Amino acid sequence: MFIKQTPADMNAIRFKAYKEGYLLPVMSSDSMMDSFRYQAVIQQLQTVSGLEEEAFQSLYLTLIHDFASFVQLLPRQTNGLLGGLLSEGIARAILVMQAPENQSLSLLNKYALFSAALLCDIGHVVCSHCVIVTDKAGNFMSEWQPFEGAMSVKDDAHYKIYPRHYLQQRLQGSITVLLARQLMSHEGFLWISSDFNIYSQWLDALNGEDGRGGGIRSALALVKLDDIMDLLNALGQLSEELTVPSVNREGEAFFRWLRDGISNQTIAVNTSDALVHVVDDGVFIDDKIIKKFSDLSPSAIGLFVVKHQVGNLLGIPQKCGEDFLHAMFFGEAAGFSGVTSGSRSNRSGMVLNDASILDLSGRYTAKSPFVNTHQTLQSNAQQVPGTTAASTIKPSSEGSST
Repeated sequence: MFIKQTPADMNAIRFKAYKEGYLLPVMSSDSMMDSFRYQAVIQQLQTVSGLEEEAFQSLYLTLIHDFASFVQLLPRQTNGLLGGLLSEGIARAILVMQAPENQSLSLLNKYALFSAALLCDIGHVVCSHCVIVTDKAGNFMSEWQPFEGAMSVKDDAHYKIYPRHYLQQRLQGSITVLLARQLMSHEGFLWISSDFNIYSQWLDALNGEDGRGGGIRSALALVKLDDIMDLLNALGQLSEELTVPSVNREGEAFFRWLRDGISNQTIAVNTSDALVHVVDDGVFIDDKIIKKFSDLSPSAIGLFVVKHQVGNLLGIPQKCGEDFLHAMFFGEAAGFSGVTSGSRSNRSGMVLNDASILDLSGRYTAKSPFVNTHQTLQSNAQQVPGTTAASTIKPSSEGSST
């Protein structure tokens, strides 16, 4: 929200950047924060907070550790600084707290300023990233749902990141406020909200309201990128070795090829001869375009292998059900050389229920008129909570006794 990071910034201090599709281990907050330099920063925070140790640990230290567990080593943007959300948040917080003009603030105002500085970019975990939780080899375990809480460190869990379309950034302010409230302790949030003036400034700062952020927003705006990067250089990068998944490599290659083709418009979408269509349930990907990729691949790998690898890569059967991986639509008979006028055919493929990771958001808002399905697909996640698909079907009243 306040930092615009460029490749030049990272190269100058030789920080690692995230590489799309690579794996990182889910880590505990203690292991991420055990550097003596970060421990020294925490000691400085306690001094400038003005609080006794017990209150500082309850309000400040708990929030820092909950924030670390939540954001892990996620960058602000998918190929950005590894650990950027965490390290930049901590650097911003200590710099704004140490600013001379903020030393005379009340204890409450300092805490509101600190928490806003720490959390103001947290919306990126939803708006910028789709985070897939895997095992050590890269096999899909789940898609991380940030509103359910932090990723679990159990079962040797790892994760990888795919970018969401930039238009999702319009939600950044709203998502940031929701996640900030989620991470704040009950006591900490009630303390901030007890003073409506401070609370409104805190909300405006998290929302990114330039003209209405009051003192908190103004204080954060004074923290310079160069100062943050200098502090990060002194602290050292919060980092971990990136590993290459040992599974689903052709599926990964197909997904990138498809997304890049949609982005540069070499792959048609929603046209009469297209093999990719926006549908009610997500994005229909025709088997013919998977076959086209497999024919071009030097690995000479078959269509069904690529298709199942994509399903395993993104967890399509686990998240949505087998019907999404083996979807049947009907429409005009598309091919690589055009459409035979008036012809209709069944079309097999798969449905990806999240269009935001295929660079489709914004340009293709309406569903395609060229394909249809006889039945509505419904992913497992869309089922009514506490029910199954079968239990939501009401029995017919025909033939019932009276």
